[in-house]
Amino acid sequence: MATNNPKDCYTDECLTSLATSLARVWKPHSRHKWCTPSSDEPSNGGGSPNSNNHTGLILVKVPKSASSTLAGLVLRIAERQQCSVRWQHARASDIWAESYFNATFSKRHTYWVAPIRHPHTRALSSVYYHSVSLQAKRRNNKNNSTSTPSDAYILRQLDRVMNNYITDYTYVSQNGIHDMNMLPPIRIVQDILEHYDFLLVVEDLEASLVVWSWLVDLPLADLVLMSSKTTGSWYATNQGRCVPLVPPVVTPAIQEYWRKRMTTTTTSSSASRHDDYTDRLLHATAHASLRRTIVHGMGQDLFDERLAEFRRLQRAVQGACGTTLDDSAPCSTQGVYQPNVAQRECYTRDFGCGHKCVNTAVDDYIIRHSIHSNGMN
Repeated sequence: MATNNPKDCYTDECLTSLATSLARVWKPHSRHKWCTPSSDEPSNGGGSPNSNNHTGLILVKVPKSASSTLAGLVLRIAERQQCSVRWQHARASDIWAESYFNATFSKRHTYWVAPIRHPHTRALSSVYYHSVSLQAKRRNNKNNSTSTPSDAYILRQLDRVMNNYITDYTYVSQNGIHDMNMLPPIRIVQDILEHYDFLLVVEDLEASLVVWSWLVDLPLADLVLMSSKTTGSWYATNQGRCVPLVPPVVTPAIQEYWRKRMTTTTTSSSASRHDDYTDRLLHATAHASLRRTIVHGMGQDLFDERLAEFRRLQRAVQGACGTTLDDSAPCSTQGVYQPNVAQRECYTRDFGCGHKCVNTAVDDYIIRHSIHSNGMN
């Protein structure tokens, strides 16, 4: 039986059992209740990139958790549905504090959503992004080439990643207690589940988007993915330079590092440094909640039907816009900085690049297939 004590429940099997007991069925929340008009001028035909709206769709954009991709998605929802959205990087507690004291704020006119990624892969992605890709120029000061980082270097960087970063980023106090160290992990996860309207599971993003479409009555056509950063792509720095994004590599040494984190009890000094128990529990519970909503809320048959349709739509868009998506980012596929192209083709920065082509492609798809009744339109 899973317990409330982290030192008794470090294995994946035990954590999954505990997460299943905590999981909820996400409730439908029609967009007509929270999709309030934005008071800001749209950017490049999209949402409001400088908006600090206190109503509407609020994305708590956890870094290195498909955050740029989801920011583009949220801006596309703003464009197609004329909804007020908030998508900038900010901790949930800061967004809540700012909104709570605003005269226009009403929780029932907001929809809170956040992406949840496994803490190990999120941490490794962060390390490779900040400490490998963005540091390549400094380490190889003649060009953008990158050497393979050593295991020792990566493990040192992982040691510096904040414990329970995801729960710290997404937590909003429900009881006036702002120090999460005063709360047991189960209570923290329960509070997060209570505050949010939906948690997207990054490793199961297609399924998450199909369920989200059903929950908020959004057309699947509005949720087509436009990835901002892919393996082997480039990133435009604030200095107008393109750096190659080095894909993370999980070596045997890193696997062993994680294995020790998962089996070390919280009574040891190393556990206090490396404890990511609450993040792991949140991720497992978000995944269990997604599965429970599919089975006990949406229904497996309807989910399977919508998922198949969503994948057909994704393939059609990729076929029509694949080249456009590749060529419209701030950095070309050859690593050439092209800010004028990005200004024309993206909502802002590298978010939603190629959205004009995507909109045309999905609208053409809907017309060709005469889809009206299965969530596409």
